[in-house]
Amino acid sequence: METIKIVFSVLVYVFLSGALVFAIFGGLRNIYNAWKTHRWKNVVFTVVVFIATIAFFVWADFFQILGDTCRFFYELCQ
Repeated sequence: METIKIVFSVLVYVFLSGALVFAIFGGLRNIYNAWKTHRWKNVVFTVVVFIATIAFFVWADFFQILGDTCRFFYELCQ
């Protein structure tokens, strides 16, 4: 059972890390694509969404929401 907890904790960590990397690089790609269109409303909206996404990850880490999510699954992060 302990091995399953360790494997699952690694999977949760990898998933959350992948979500953060996807949000960063996907957001940068979206900003670049919006910039190419020269439609400034699209550019501003995309930048605001990107900043909000990064702010959410910072806020979630600050309040330990991501850590609590991991601990919710059988206290896997210990």
